[in-house]
Amino acid sequence: MDKIPAIGDDSYTLYLEAYKGLLYVHCDIHKWVKSTAKKVEVGLDYLLDSYKQPLYAPHDDTIKQRKFLDMCGFKYFGKVKDFDGDSRTVYVKRGKR
Repeated sequence: MDKIPAIGDDSYTLYLEAYKGLLYVHCDIHKWVKSTAKKVEVGLDYLLDSYKQPLYAPHDDTIKQRKFLDMCGFKYFGKVKDFDGDSRTVYVKRGKR
């Protein structure tokens, strides 16, 4: 699957990837400063408002990424088979209702 850059700047990039009816989000941090966290949060809210569906994030089982997902408001969703057939832990962030 191809990740498509959706939003970002010189400090971060959010990518989207559709797979099996779910919209996955991936994030690359290019430069971590205090304001980067707020920019990512604003970017995620923009994507949630624009696409009107939850965003799913695969978890690579590192503590650092888990803290990042928690900070961004993602919640545990469950185990999902990826395109290689491997079981992956996935988190979800839903828009405001």
